[in-house]
Amino acid sequence: MPIYEQVFQIEYPLPKLDTLVAHDFDAGAMENWGLITGRTSAFLLDPKKSDLAAKKRVATVTSHECAHLWFGDLVTMAWWDNLWLNEGFATLMGEVIIIDKVFPEWKVDSEFIDVHLARALDLDAVRSSHPIEVPVPDANQINQVLRHPCSIFDALSYSKAGSGSFYSSLVGIYLKANPRRLNEIVLRMLSNYVGEETFLRGVSIYLSKHLYGNSVTKDLWKGIGEASGLDIPKMLDNWILKIGYPVVTVKESNDSITVRQDRFLSTGDPSDKENETLWQIPLNVKTADASGKVSTDRSIVLSEREATIP
Repeated sequence: MPIYEQVFQIEYPLPKLDTLVAHDFDAGAMENWGLITGRTSAFLLDPKKSDLAAKKRVATVTSHECAHLWFGDLVTMAWWDNLWLNEGFATLMGEVIIIDKVFPEWKVDSEFIDVHLARALDLDAVRSSHPIEVPVPDANQINQVLRHPCSIFDALSYSKAGSGSFYSSLVGIYLKANPRRLNEIVLRMLSNYVGEETFLRGVSIYLSKHLYGNSVTKDLWKGIGEASGLDIPKMLDNWILKIGYPVVTVKESNDSITVRQDRFLSTGDPSDKENETLWQIPLNVKTADASGKVSTDRSIVLSEREATIP
């Protein structure tokens, strides 16, 4: 909790936080105002017998639910279509950024690729996927969509929203996928592009301006835009509002590279209509001079279908 207070620059407002563990609990875990509830498997372990995977589960679930005390309780989504503001951030903060500060030896950045990125990309690579932010005109639909394999509580809302930095480090991009997972991927892409310190300062601005109130996606973009001086909606609107994600093809020549983006489908056959979206893709371009010294340019953004980089 002190780490969250330090990162967000907002104190936890209650005198204590309780945890209630139940043998029979429908969800894995859930945060409430001053009370976290969850299954025994989510919070209890035997330190002498439990393996590392069990310890990681308890730590990440606890940290995820603590993140909701800020993203969900202190600032709440205005409506269900902004679910990713709660879940994407809780996944990114609780399961990656904060855990990495507490247990750096776990190297959660590397584990993120398998646990979050791969799952999100699998889901978002099919035609039946959906954008991170989807319309929910009637709250009564929530129980229906929860039972749907591509519901708003799927990996897109948790992981796609929170990801983003691994793809940047591979080809200079950070992708989205699995609403839960896709959300996280997109947020990690943004954090990687503007810098984690600037990203967290923007998040703090966003939280401070909407304490004990409701927020929508544009409110978060305003906070991060204020901290970074960048046009965040221009960069991220298509990542949040459009279905799918791009694959980037790189061709090398003697004095330049040419990069091209197209929508990725697991079937490998997007139609022209399915391939209309152009994403703003941050690139990391590494070059080496005559002496072999390597430098990385993180300022390049692929916004067109194809571009040549000298």
